[in-house]
Amino acid sequence: MKVYIGKGRSGRLFFSDTKVSDIGKSSTLSSKNSSPRLKKKMKVYLGADHGGYKLKEEIKTWLAEWHFEFQDLGAHTYTPDDDYPDFSWPVAVKVGSMQGSMGVLICRSGQGESIVANKAKGARAALAWNDKTAHAARNDDDANILCLAADYTSIPEAKKIVHTFLTTPFDPQERFVRRVNKVKKIDINL
Repeated sequence: MKVYIGKGRSGRLFFSDTKVSDIGKSSTLSSKNSSPRLKKKMKVYLGADHGGYKLKEEIKTWLAEWHFEFQDLGAHTYTPDDDYPDFSWPVAVKVGSMQGSMGVLICRSGQGESIVANKAKGARAALAWNDKTAHAARNDDDANILCLAADYTSIPEAKKIVHTFLTTPFDPQERFVRRVNKVKKIDINL
């Protein structure tokens, strides 16, 4: 489980595989989490259709300001007749296959991209409309992709949501781990 542990000298955020207080103790999580790797850098993948293009461009400036490494997977220009699956799917596949990475997807309602992203193995996309739902998505459900509704989210609110999502660690309480593991078992059957 990725847990936020602080910022380095460069301002980049670092994560551990378990709670810092668990270092040196035996873990009830999987064996690969029993020896945490500290200071692991997170990469954020971005995607948006025409409805989320403007907000995605704004988010890129915030990520740079916050010293996050990120990659924009499109749209790279505003094209009114593009389709959200063309941008949601590549982000979801990257995030689902790269442990420790995160994604941010933006379209007009946030719904379509969420549907597409959750079809990719390892992706756990969540639509958040305020910082509390973003916190719950990370803290309780270990979501790794944030979906935003550009038509219904103000710029200041979006900034709070994105920051909360990217800096909230997963809480490895037994009930949350149990639930996330059940979701991972569904992935195995895909």
